[in-house]
Amino acid sequence: MLQQRRGLKEFGGRIVAELTKATKVRADSVLPGPRWTTGIDCYLVGLAKPDRQSSDTIIAENFKGEEPSSIINRFVRPREVASVVIFIFPQNAMNDGACASRGGCP
Repeated sequence: MLQQRRGLKEFGGRIVAELTKATKVRADSVLPGPRWTTGIDCYLVGLAKPDRQSSDTIIAENFKGEEPSSIINRFVRPREVASVVIFIFPQNAMNDGACASRGGCP
């Protein structure tokens, strides 16, 4: 399933790149993984309260069970995703590029 989702995202970027290849439009993609947001924070606090577990324990269990392919075993902060966008934006040689910014799966 993971490979299918990743392939679909990359294929979609390829279609747009093909449609715009004679123009100055680029079709690069940023594929963020699980992001740390206010919603995730509230959700994890809700999971931790009944069992009186720490949020660090809940996060560790999440990555063991839900994101076993994670390389960095943590959530990506929105600022980190923005840094990836800022990095690829000036790269004029890129078209149909897919940059992953993930603490887990894209």
